[in-house]
Amino acid sequence: GRGEGGGGGGGTWSVSEDIDSLEGRFDHNIAAALLPKSISFAKIKGPSHKSLARLVAQTPRAFFDLIYVDGDHSPQGVMSDVVMAMHLLAPGGILIMDDAFFVGFAEVIALLADTYSDMEQIPAEQCPPLQACFRRMEAT
Repeated sequence: GRGEGGGGGGGTWSVSEDIDSLEGRFDHNIAAALLPKSISFAKIKGPSHKSLARLVAQTPRAFFDLIYVDGDHSPQGVMSDVVMAMHLLAPGGILIMDDAFFVGFAEVIALLADTYSDMEQIPAEQCPPLQACFRRMEAT
C-alpha cells in the first residue's frame, strides 16, 4: 500500500511496501507481544478508514478488548482511526497505534484526550517500541 504522513525531523515520508511485508511485520509484533493462548483475535487487512468504518457499522459498541491499528499516519487519519476505535473499544480495553510518533501526533493525542475523558495513555516503557498505547478506563 501507499501512505503519506508526517515523518521525523518535520519532513514527510512515503511507504511503498507490498501487503505481505506489512503483514509480516504485524505478525512479528503480535508474536512479540506474547499474548496468552486463551486470547483470540481476528486480523483484518485493508485501509484502516474502511476497515474500522465497516466494523463500526457491523459490530456492537464497546465490543473489543484490544484494537491494534497500523493505519493512516496523517493527523486526520489518526484522528479518524481513534474515533472509530473508541466506538469499538470496551471499557478497560487497550488501543495500540503503530508508528505513532510522527510530526503532529502529540497534538492529535491532546485533542483526543480533551474529547475522551475515559482514555488514558499508557506509559511508553509499558508499550512496544514506536507504538502508542491507550487504555479506555472502566466506567465509574
